[in-house]
Amino acid sequence: FLEAVAAAVRSQLPVLFLIEDNHLAISTSTRQRTFWDLPSGPTDEFYGLPIHRIDGTNVRAVDAAFAKLVGRIRRERGPVLAVLQVERLADHTNADDQSKYRDAGDVARHLGTADPIQLLEADLVESGVAVPGELDAVRQAVFKEIRDVATQALPDHEPVPEFSAKAPLTNSFLARSEYTGQSSTVRLTLREALTATLGTRLANDSRVFLYGQDIEDPKGDVFGATRGLSTSFPGRVVYSPLSESTIVGTCIGRALAGQRPVAFIQFADFPPLAYNQILSELGSMSWRTNGGWQCPVILMVTCGGYKPGLGPFHAQTLESVMAHTPGMDVVMPLSAGDAAGLLNAAFESGRPTIFFYPKSCLNLSARATSGDVARHFVPLGKARRLQGSPVAPGLQ
Repeated sequence: FLEAVAAAVRSQLPVLFLIEDNHLAISTSTRQRTFWDLPSGPTDEFYGLPIHRIDGTNVRAVDAAFAKLVGRIRRERGPVLAVLQVERLADHTNADDQSKYRDAGDVARHLGTADPIQLLEADLVESGVAVPGELDAVRQAVFKEIRDVATQALPDHEPVPEFSAKAPLTNSFLARSEYTGQSSTVRLTLREALTATLGTRLANDSRVFLYGQDIEDPKGDVFGATRGLSTSFPGRVVYSPLSESTIVGTCIGRALAGQRPVAFIQFADFPPLAYNQILSELGSMSWRTNGGWQCPVILMVTCGGYKPGLGPFHAQTLESVMAHTPGMDVVMPLSAGDAAGLLNAAFESGRPTIFFYPKSCLNLSARATSGDVARHFVPLGKARRLQGSPVAPGLQ
């Protein structure tokens, strides 16, 4: 949330950040424990955004406040931060018993003075919009509708287990055969194959968007994997803030809006900083919407050791951790042919993919491939098995 507010402020995005503050985080009081209510007292702004406080128990006040704030967003195209102040009128969940940590008299008082529905009913009667008998009939009709639906749902069958969180691959995808290059005078290293494949995808699909740290020219990524691409495709190869959660979260949003984003994480040591986004959003999106939403984000992550001095924060891999994340395809190429083939497969699968590429293999001429990277393809789901010392696979 904090990174999202920061991103909206930096880029002046038209986002409404709405916080429902019922003064409790399950059993912990939020008073003096939030950015809008510090130990020194209530604050007026956050990241330069004024904090708008709204009485959430007053429906008319909420309606007027939202009309004003949303109107501002539409006119000025910038972010707005609002805190909706309400009281919690029941247990946090049906597994929670608030009587263990809340005073019964306090809860009863809020039920009589802070229930938005009761306050709205009184307001409608007082203003002559409705009469008490009419509202009683509405309430009873709503209760009956809820009871009828519950009665119909309760005897229904138990949920059916689903053993895969991944979207199914199409028959045309599954029918494709492996191709990882041929003998050619043009030879591309793994790094060059990645650049060429990404360039081909950018050229042929306007939805492709690259986002990450240091990926614009002149640097073109820490290891040069995107060198030249921001020059050739301005506005589609874009620097990100120094925040992995923002990189992954932004790409998830872009994917849900129809783009084909590629998120660059500089080193495999840092995906844990975005793991909540990866686990709870990226990997689970297809499963928890029953296929209704797809999130085809590719995470490009350099991994492993390279040379002395990288230390414990720039030489890890973590592929075993990510491979246990439901819903994610996890791949790692050995050669340039593998790299182009797996990257094409990740694009064509339409599934979220973590693409680890070893730093030690980036510039090995012995594992180079031919320049026809658009044809390269490596099927997903089955690893290549090697025995003894790793060697470059034979060219096909």
